[in-house]
Formats: sequence, C-alpha cells, structure tokens
Amino acid sequence: MRRTATSKSISSGRFQLLEKCADGSERARQPFRSWAELWIFTGTRCNLACTECYTESSPRNGSFRFITVEETEQFLKEARALGIPKICYTGGEPFYNPHFPDILDLTLEMGFQCLLLTNLTRPYEVRGKSSLHRHSAAGHSLQIRASLDHPDPAIHEGGDLDPATVRRYRVPSSPLNGHREYWFETGFNRGSGNFKRTLTNLRDLFSAGGEISVAGRGPRGVGGRLFQAYVEETVPRFRSLFESRGFPGDLPLRIFPDIGTRSDHDVPEITQHQCRTLIPETVFEGLMCNRTRMVAVPSKRNGQPNDDPLVFPCTIVPDNSAMALGKTLRESMMREAYLADPRCYRFCVAGGASCSET
Repeated sequence: MRRTATSKSISSGRFQLLEKCADGSERARQPFRSWAELWIFTGTRCNLACTECYTESSPRNGSFRFITVEETEQFLKEARALGIPKICYTGGEPFYNPHFPDILDLTLEMGFQCLLLTNLTRPYEVRGKSSLHRHSAAGHSLQIRASLDHPDPAIHEGGDLDPATVRRYRVPSSPLNGHREYWFETGFNRGSGNFKRTLTNLRDLFSAGGEISVAGRGPRGVGGRLFQAYVEETVPRFRSLFESRGFPGDLPLRIFPDIGTRSDHDVPEITQHQCRTLIPETVFEGLMCNRTRMVAVPSKRNGQPNDDPLVFPCTIVPDNSAMALGKTLRESMMREAYLADPRCYRFCVAGGASCSET
C-alpha cells in the first residue's frame, strides 16, 4: 500500500502554523546564507509509481504540472544574474516531461553546471539517451544520478512482498535497545525488469563518458542511528554490485532515509530555542534551505487553482503550500525558511540528509 504524502491530518494541532509550534513556541527557522545551487522540479508525472516515492509521482499524478522551457528560462536568467553556479533537475521523471530535452540543452548552453536525477528507464530511452550522450561527448558539466533503490533486485522492483520473499537483515551491533534486524516487507515497486534496465543504461552512459552516480533509499520507518547501521550494512552490497557490473568500486553513492509523510504524528516540532541551543550548529549549517531553493508549479495553492511557478525552500516540501517563499529567486532569498513540516525533522535534522552533492 502506497502512503499518501499529501495527507493533511497532522495530530494534536502540530505543524499547523508556519511561525509557531502547537505550544505557542517560536518555530525554528533558517535565514538564507548563500547560493550553492537551484533545483527545478519538472513535474510529478513519471512512468513509474514507486512505493515510498518522496513526491508520490506516477503517470497520473498531475499535482505539479510540467514546467515549460519558457518558465525555466526565466529562472535560469535570474539564476545567472545571481551567480548561481549549478542547476539541479528532479521530478517525477524529468524525461517524462516532453519539454525536458530542450530545457537541459538550454541549461548547459547557458554555462551552468547541472545535476540530473533520473530513473534511467523507458523515458530516458525514448527522450534522453541521445541528449545525454551528446552532452557527455561534448564534455559539458553534467552529473547524472540514477535511482537504484537497493542492490537486491527483488526489493528494487517489487511491491508488497509475500512472506516467502520478505527480506530480513541482521544488524551486527545494533545501537537501539536490542533491535538486531530490520526488514523489508514492501519493496520499492520499480517494476519488473527495471533493475537490469537501469544498470544497463547506467553502464551505457558510463561507457560514453558520462559523469554518473547512484541514489538508494532506506526501508520504511528506519531512521536515526538504525538508519546509519542500515547504510553501513548496505553500502558494501552496492559496491559488490557495481564491481560485478564493471563500474568503479568507488562509484559515487548516496542512500537517503525514509522521510514519512505530512501526517506522521511521531515527529517533534523544533523550536527556535532548540535550534539555537540544543542542536549542533553543524546540523543547521548543512540544511538545504540555507543555500538552495526549488522552483515548482503546483496545480493548486491553498486549495485554489494555480498556474504560477513558485519557489520553495528545498526539494522535500513543495506539496506544503504554506512553505512557498515567493515567485522569484530574489524574493525567496529575503524570506526565512521555517522548519514547518514533519519531513524537515525526519530527512534533514534526524536523517542528516541532503539532496545536494555538496
């Protein structure tokens, strides 16, 4: 069963107000410090409907429409004026957006560094292969991050696993209260054959000189120190897979934690006092909202139809319309980002994760 990331049921009145916690305390917030990169959301449509997808993307999800070349160009010009060095694209599946090959051409022709997140399946083969090969051959600054959720193809491809295929993994020295294993009862539902397909296309790009990396994900409900144990156990499995397929053993790899949903009620609100006195400064210096923004085009805003691109503090909260920071990059820089969503805690603070390469 896929969870609904857009659920609005937050328990006990928490996460209802942007600037205040449920107990009236001042909510943690972060000022914008400097530009590392700009993210652009290509839309929620995707050829796949993966379990645990951070954006609930699917072929039918139109909650964020495709961004156009003209809209993207407007933000690229502003980004260039602001001295932003890098543009990052995510979705949905970027190549499911019919405008994306032209968007990518424009981005690289304007001289930006570029990071592209893609599942490297059918849309890439239809719309992206020739484009990425051409840009790789030209030596453009293009990084391609492929989604490979787990080194076990049954987990990467499968949905609900039957009892015979549930994957249980021992944790040699569990840090939490005697818990000595984690398990997958649900795979990521990438679809039969797509494990091999992604690896084949990744190998093809590598052979063509493409700068490639891989992104994996952690199991449902596993966070904090247990997630770190999961990473330590899983990375060697990925490394063995890479070497068996002819990739460098040190191929760049990132594993992201489960971030739950907006309806999760087991996540604490973070007050400004805690932010400044209890949580290490290094944690907050690493938050994406200090140094990035993301442009997206939600089909609705506050329940009303919307057709305008909006700027959000980061990649994980664009479905929370209260967190929009304006319609231009300059406007968004002038506003502080409030940690007003449960996923701010799960992904960034407790998970220590960032979608950035830096």
